[in-house]
Amino acid sequence: MGSGGRRVALAAFVVLVSVGLGAPVWAQSALDDLVRQSSFIFQGVIVKAGATSTSEVPVSPSTAVVKVNQVFQTPKANPGLVGREITVLMKSSAGLKSGEQAVFFARGWMAGEGIALQEVGRIMGRGGADLPRRVAAARQAIADQELRARVSSAQLVVVGKILRTAPRPPADPSAGGSEHDPQWQEAILQISTVLKGDRALKEVVVLMPGTLDVAWATSPRFKPGQEGVWILQPHPNLPGYTALDPLDVQPLAQQVRVRRLLAAPRSSP
Repeated sequence: MGSGGRRVALAAFVVLVSVGLGAPVWAQSALDDLVRQSSFIFQGVIVKAGATSTSEVPVSPSTAVVKVNQVFQTPKANPGLVGREITVLMKSSAGLKSGEQAVFFARGWMAGEGIALQEVGRIMGRGGADLPRRVAAARQAIADQELRARVSSAQLVVVGKILRTAPRPPADPSAGGSEHDPQWQEAILQISTVLKGDRALKEVVVLMPGTLDVAWATSPRFKPGQEGVWILQPHPNLPGYTALDPLDVQPLAQQVRVRRLLAAPRSSP
């Protein structure tokens, strides 16, 4: 097993360590790994092992019905899980018993007449009073890693305001667009502060998709007067820059955070 596999294995089977008066804690790095892999994090009790709460999932030794007592993280599309009985496909069913409590780290699996999740990892017990804080810290660390990757790869990071937007004329009006033609729009970005890149720049063109095609659905759209921190890459074929990732446009309030990430030393691969 490679180093990556060992790391995931450690994340899935977190070792409990005793400190102080014997209260169990988990290494934050292991918790970070579990949070990174999970869209659902909740504390619950196993109502029945080897069972399901929905006919859409066949019963097996690896399924269990779990009653959710407390939610630490869940997608916006799945609110109101507290008190519900859901089906969990366990990563390991060895020693699974009805009545046991655990903190479950899981990914979405099925949603229909009921909710079924696939377990990523599990920590037996209630989790401890500081678990919400530690999960929040793990989520922040993961978010910082993702944003650091964007600013590290960017050619230009600036604070500025969109002055105006307009469609960009096609280079060849007679040519038909491709199936996922972005229908580029031009946004004129007035720069107030350059955080990374050419400090002489005062204004740049930022290209944004003008279509809602699925290929561009998550790309940010800009409006005149919009202010923020812009994480920009040069377009490979057209004059101007792009900010196509949702992370590439940050609110002004995130300027201090972006500065901190730009100043942080890059970690070794």
